[in-house]
Amino acid sequence: MKKTFTLLTTCLLLSTPLKAEGENLSQSGFFIGAQAGYNYLGTKVDTTSSLADLVIPVISSVSDRKFVRVHSFIGGGLFGYLWSLNRACFAGVELEGNFDNMELKKRFAQNGQNFQYNICRQFNLVPSFIIGAYLHERLKCFLKLGFALSSLDYSVKNITDGIKISHRRLEVGFAPSLVQEFQVNKNIAVLATATYEFYKKSNVTFLGTISPVTPVDNNVLKARLNNFSLKFGLKYYI
Repeated sequence: MKKTFTLLTTCLLLSTPLKAEGENLSQSGFFIGAQAGYNYLGTKVDTTSSLADLVIPVISSVSDRKFVRVHSFIGGGLFGYLWSLNRACFAGVELEGNFDNMELKKRFAQNGQNFQYNICRQFNLVPSFIIGAYLHERLKCFLKLGFALSSLDYSVKNITDGIKISHRRLEVGFAPSLVQEFQVNKNIAVLATATYEFYKKSNVTFLGTISPVTPVDNNVLKARLNNFSLKFGLKYYI
């Protein structure tokens, strides 16, 4: 009898930490993480080039529209806090930062001059609100509703004469994400994130003497930079 009691007591003591560890998987706390993946952008790029001088407002004007696709790498980190509301659902906040090599290029010819337009993104920040549910003790599914802040470099280059004009702008958009997360243990999780970024159409005007033949070349570049990304990463709960 004494041996049986000792055995039951030992089993109970050993099982208590396992139960507590399971409950910790859904506790609130801070987290950090890293992720990387694939980014796709497909958009129509509108370009207009107008030549003028001091006497005639517009000597000639040429417009063109072309659909451009860009495939690029994206990667970065994230930091946030998760509130476990109950054993079924949770909420939180997150700040995500990414670097990518997304670059759009389009060539344009006018009056014997060859131009190239470039749109290049250096990085973006996405502060988000999180709401989700526990599909299983270790499996989460949640929605991130964020604002995308992208640093973009717009430029037009006269290839014939080697003259270039650039503008850097901060574009603001809406970035919802769908995330699946699997909890490996109390601290470590793996996740897959699908994000679509919505932006209004950019309208960038380049004013300058980029052609020695004519005094002024007014180039206008328009593009809607909506893009999709699929990222995989690791998350660490502090």
